[in-house]
Amino acid sequence: MSMSRIAWWLTRAIIFPLSLLPFSVLFVFSDILFVVVYYVIRYRGNVVLNNLRNSFPEKKENELNVIAKKFYKNFCDILVENIKLPTISKEEVENRCIVRNKELLNNYFKEGKSVIATIGHCGNWEMAGLGISLAVRHRPIVFYRPLKNVYFDRFARKMRARFGMMLLPHTQARQMLKEHGKQPNLYIFITDQTPSNTKTAHWTTFLHQDTPVFKGTEKFAKMTDLPIVYGDIQRVKRGYYTIDVSLLVENPALTKEGEITDIHTKALENAINLHPDNWLWSHRRWKRKRA
Repeated sequence: MSMSRIAWWLTRAIIFPLSLLPFSVLFVFSDILFVVVYYVIRYRGNVVLNNLRNSFPEKKENELNVIAKKFYKNFCDILVENIKLPTISKEEVENRCIVRNKELLNNYFKEGKSVIATIGHCGNWEMAGLGISLAVRHRPIVFYRPLKNVYFDRFARKMRARFGMMLLPHTQARQMLKEHGKQPNLYIFITDQTPSNTKTAHWTTFLHQDTPVFKGTEKFAKMTDLPIVYGDIQRVKRGYYTIDVSLLVENPALTKEGEITDIHTKALENAINLHPDNWLWSHRRWKRKRA
């Protein structure tokens, strides 16, 4: 038996019993985890603070430390919330994750029209995926990057697809065009990941920094000419989230080169500026530089 499979079975043996616990108990674990992560091991502490310093040059060090501490609390909450997701009920998801302005999507559905949605790693994006699956009438299709461990990847896909969402590797986005039009879909792109090939990326200014962005969303939008919306995932309180849907681009085919990428990147930036602790600051977003 491979080490990756052993790691998966050990993790599974821990996750599933814990997923049966109520959120109130899981958040006790989160409080303990926060002390370990923030005060003891200081998980990616330098990465988090450097990201914050470069993103908010106008803020003082004590302000950045406050944001960092809130981020770690949120981060630990997300970890224990995701333990609950394999067994969470539809009713609890609908209660904890509210999609606002979903009428915008439903109107397109009535017209038989698919929609492209962009989101970032804000709030609990995993719970948001389940909430979207239950709240909208479109079939949600998420393009993602598969995990290296095939067992964890299979588990992640199964968990995310519990309420009807379809997950496809990002390399299959073009292939999905063949099925485009058979039924109204909601194509979801996570747009704040770091491209491995910076030469083919679109470069823009994001949070005061020169940043490479995947062009896949823009390419897909121009090929389909589908409207683009942004899903702003925000934390209301522990374990509760809202997703505000807003229209970004009505007719992508009429836009200039790079315009769509700049628009959805700016939408994410605005959301982060409003609630800085809500984003995934431990991600090495700026590890690659322009050639």
